[in-house]
Amino acid sequence: MKIKSILFTFLLLVTSVIMAQNYVSTEPLDKNAILEEFTGVSCPNCPAGHVVMAGILAANPYRAFCIAYHPSNSSYTAPYPDDPDFRRTYPNVFYTTPYCGSGRFMPSSFINRRIYGGDRLQSRAQWASYANGIMAEPSPANIGLSTTYDFMTQMLYITVEIYYTDNMTDDNTVYVLLAENDLVSQQAGGSSSYTHKHTFREAFVGQWGDLITEPTTQGSLVTLEYSWDATGSGYIMSNCEVLAFIENQSSGEVITGVGVHVGESTYIEPTADFTVEDNTVGVGYGAIFTDESAGNPTAWEWTFDGGDPATSSLQ
Repeated sequence: MKIKSILFTFLLLVTSVIMAQNYVSTEPLDKNAILEEFTGVSCPNCPAGHVVMAGILAANPYRAFCIAYHPSNSSYTAPYPDDPDFRRTYPNVFYTTPYCGSGRFMPSSFINRRIYGGDRLQSRAQWASYANGIMAEPSPANIGLSTTYDFMTQMLYITVEIYYTDNMTDDNTVYVLLAENDLVSQQAGGSSSYTHKHTFREAFVGQWGDLITEPTTQGSLVTLEYSWDATGSGYIMSNCEVLAFIENQSSGEVITGVGVHVGESTYIEPTADFTVEDNTVGVGYGAIFTDESAGNPTAWEWTFDGGDPATSSLQ
């Protein structure tokens, strides 16, 4: 019976690492809030919106994330003379009616692209309460993110991991975006040297995202890889951040998302795990164990009844 018990334990361990994830939790979690802000340098009320957004992010670290679009289809976003141009055409398709709802204005934001009272675009007075409501809802999927930037080659490498804690029957798409912090320009309602945060710079997917073609059933792990050459962009990559989120194609809502600074990754609770070359060995024989730990645990300990030694803390 002892041999069967040991063999069964090893089989469980071997099975558990077949779909090993590095950056995403497998535990059921609540949704994160993804706020897609629309702002412009000629918008006099936008600095007040930036203050509200900063407060939401500060109150909800690792739970609420923002990207600030300066769409080119708005008169508010044209740069002042000799100032940098933050405009991009990518968000134009979002800053339209009827996608926004009954109208468009700045400052404004989507909150997980949810429609409230017929409008997807919301004023700053609603951002915090709607974001709090989103973050109290259970999420059918978790998302993790890893970024690496090679300063020599100027290549950015991104890994997105999605783990489904519940079944999703609707099609899902993934968005992966780059934002830059601490950009300075003149700002109406602000100053001649106003500092902009979370400014949208690049998208690594189309305007309606990348379709997930892998299974989206409970227990499924989806891993996506992206790379981008920053040569000639002029971006200060150490000031940049990557945002990734999942959209339900049926409802048009963002399920959840996550963001990290370039060069950083989402955190996973350290878990010690291993595989063994031979599950059953005789007295006097050895077995080779391979460390399959996730999350970089600093220490671990195993016991083996009848073994010599009977315990070990080696990793």
